[in-house]
Formats: sequence, C-alpha cells, structure tokens
Amino acid sequence: YLTTTTDFNTTLDTANMNTWTSLDNSRDTWDVGALNANAISADPFDFGWGDYVQNMHSVIGSEVYVLAFPDTTFKKIKIDSLAGYGNKYYFRIADLDGSNLVLDTIDKADYSDRLFAYYDVQTNTATDREPALSNWDFLFSTDLTPTVIPNYGTVYNAGTVYNNPNTGIKTYTGVADVDMFDAFSYTGFDSSATVIGSDYRYNNMGPWAITDSTVYFVAAQAGGYYKLVFTQFGGTSNGLIKFNKTYTEPGTTGVNELANVTGMKLYPNPTTNNATLSFTSVEATELNVHVLDMSGRSLFNTTINTTAGMQNLSIPTADLESGAYIILVDDGSSISTQKLMKY
Repeated sequence: YLTTTTDFNTTLDTANMNTWTSLDNSRDTWDVGALNANAISADPFDFGWGDYVQNMHSVIGSEVYVLAFPDTTFKKIKIDSLAGYGNKYYFRIADLDGSNLVLDTIDKADYSDRLFAYYDVQTNTATDREPALSNWDFLFSTDLTPTVIPNYGTVYNAGTVYNNPNTGIKTYTGVADVDMFDAFSYTGFDSSATVIGSDYRYNNMGPWAITDSTVYFVAAQAGGYYKLVFTQFGGTSNGLIKFNKTYTEPGTTGVNELANVTGMKLYPNPTTNNATLSFTSVEATELNVHVLDMSGRSLFNTTINTTAGMQNLSIPTADLESGAYIILVDDGSSISTQKLMKY
C-alpha cells in the first residue's frame, strides 16, 4: 500500500487502510513493481518510490509503503536511495509503530546476471533465488491473489507462462495441423514478458481447455529454435501444464523461396572479416538482407535495389562473435536463407 505520509517515523494504523492506495507487481512486464507502480509515466525522473536527482546521480526516496503479508501482519518500508550511480539500494523497514527498525542495502552488482534480487522482510536477509538469466527461457508461475484487505487472501494455481527478456517468441494461430506445422519465419520474435501468458488456455464456465490451433516458436538463448504446442492445463486444482517441445535449427541447409532470385551463394564460409552474398536477380526488385544470430535477433540489415543479372553484396562480419549466423533475404512476401559460420 502507498500511504498518505512521506515521514517514515509516523506511526501508522491499519484502521486508516481505506485511505491508502493498494499496489501490486505487474503481471504483464518485468519492469513494473508495486513500489514504482505509482510513478508518473510521462516523467522520466519519477521512479514512484522516489525521484532521480541529476546532480547527485541518485534516486532519492520520498514515499512510505506498507507491506501486507498473507497472515495479516504488516511492515512499513521506505527506499531511501538508489545511489552509487544506480548500483546500490538503501532502505529501511519497521513495524507500523516504528519498532524493530532495520536499515539494510542491496548491491545490484551482486545480482548482475539475475532479473531480480530478493529480500525476505520477515527474516531481514537477502536471498539469491533465481538461476542466471542465461540459463532459462520460461517461468511457469503460480500467481497469488493479492491480499487487498485483512483476513482475506486466496492462493490459486493460475498457470501463467512468462518468458525471459532475452528469449523471443513467435505465435501462430488458426493452424490446421499443429503437429505438422513448422513454416515459421526468422524475424519478428517478441520478447515481452507474457507473449504466451495465459493465452494458451481458457475456461468457459467448465473444465479448463487448451486454445486450439495455436503454435509457439521459441528463439532460445542457447541458440536454435524450438516449437511449443500446449496439450493440457490442469486448472486451479493443481496448475499442471503439459506441452510438446520439438527442437529445430532452421537455416542449416539453406532455403530459397524467392521467385526473382536464383543461384544464391555465400562465400567465404566460414569467414572472418567479411562475406559476400552472390546471386542472380531475374528482374529488378527490392530486397531486405538481415544477419541474424541463432536466437533470431537482427544484428545487421540493409535494403538493396537490384537490377536484372548477377549481384554481389558484401556483408560485414568483423564485429560478430565466433559462431553460427543466419543470412536472411526477403522481398516482403518470401525469403531465402543461408547459414554462415564466423571464426
């Protein structure tokens, strides 16, 4: 809850809870938590719990919040600052009357490969709960109904699927045969937190069911792609989620669906500093050329207007790390791909 005072030393009473603003962590993005949900979005210096002061290179806290626990106990908290050029949080926690005061810090550098650092308010300890960001693609979550009023709060298995911000998802709906479908494109992956979310299942006043004819393709952090088809959701009784996962690595042999392009070659391959894409254009056309990593992220793109005949395009590769890449050419409606190795 966001209280009506900015003075942490003020004694608070739950009898005044009806004057406080209830806030929760966003369920749609990793970026909005309860303590900054009250920020003014049009003000880039407003963090909700405090404001960025330019000459101090710090966010200085101003708001006092109350944390309501499921057992209906309460603590108040104030983030005093995010200092050290945005690297360390300083905060204070106490009972509502100010007793049991704890001053503590969280250093972001200790969690540089995590989405979040965690702090247990009831034991006053920082905890490392997450695997490294590079080690997972999805979080299959059990959501909790927020404790909005005292003596009320229901835990239920919602089965929401969140994806890592470095993992891309492409969604195809209206697929006639989800088991056979694999004709996905190499661009346009979405890394929002709830690309899948709860869309894979629904409840129409009865048992939970899986959304028909929907296929998800995943650009994995470790490289390559895999296909997800959800097959079962157990509902609020157990939250069980079942799905079929099929690994694939498109572009290993090359694909050419361009009507006006023939004889596409990529050399030298493997390469070091530059590669040349050579092909014959049947007629004048506009082509988009992309260099993609194996998770589908575009690292280089350019648009060329060809004339009829042989074409040679130099592709810079000196700044690419060693590994595998996809060279994708599209004309707006179809594609051609080649796999490129960089030493």
